[in-house]
Amino acid sequence: MGYELTDMYKHFQGFVYTDNGGFYTSNTIYTMRTIFFAIIFAPLWEELLFRFFPLEIYKSIGDKRLLLPIVFASSIIFGWLHGGVVNILIQGVSGLTMSWVYINHNGGYWAGVLSHAFWNTMIVFGLPSIASLVL
Repeated sequence: MGYELTDMYKHFQGFVYTDNGGFYTSNTIYTMRTIFFAIIFAPLWEELLFRFFPLEIYKSIGDKRLLLPIVFASSIIFGWLHGGVVNILIQGVSGLTMSWVYINHNGGYWAGVLSHAFWNTMIVFGLPSIASLVL
């Protein structure tokens, strides 16, 4: 998949985010690229690929027995493509959550995109600072 979220997080934390809660400014282009890909581009295309298309195919088939297998399969693939088997537990669970959002908003692509963007924002900005307080 090219530019993975886990790789981006490692670079973002290592080059931009500091332990005292500030930001380095020496690599602004890299920072802006990271923000664009994580918070704008990834939610748009990942929701399309892993929620919209599979669930629209499910709707066109119309067999209610296929909902859970399709949701689980797309979530497992979503997690695996974010870095491997271990990521199935992390991103795969978030994939299940995004599927729930999509389904409960009647095929709400934009609801999924917004929740995905919010989650990625927390990963890029919120969780590193929270982790530094705890650890």
